[in-house]
Amino acid sequence: MQELDWGCKCSHKRGVFGVLLLSDCTYWQHLHEKLLDTLLHLADCNTIILLGHHWRRPEAEQPFFDMAATRFTAAGPGHGCLFVLTKLVL
Repeated sequence: MQELDWGCKCSHKRGVFGVLLLSDCTYWQHLHEKLLDTLLHLADCNTIILLGHHWRRPEAEQPFFDMAATRFTAAGPGHGCLFVLTKLVL
């Protein structure tokens, strides 16, 4: 496990991680694009992304899930809690 600065070019190659674990990371709307770019950089279609989420301000958090839906499939309860994202093969 290690910390990752979103949006910075990291030396990790796509698909090197089997699992990406995220929690409480969708609340700041101005960081959504950086977070999504980072996930796209790190994940391949075999990477499991576990995203723990609790809806606090849906109007600020939903845009992340809307953006992610264009590049990932998501499975999880509609009210939030744990989402499993799988990268789409494009």
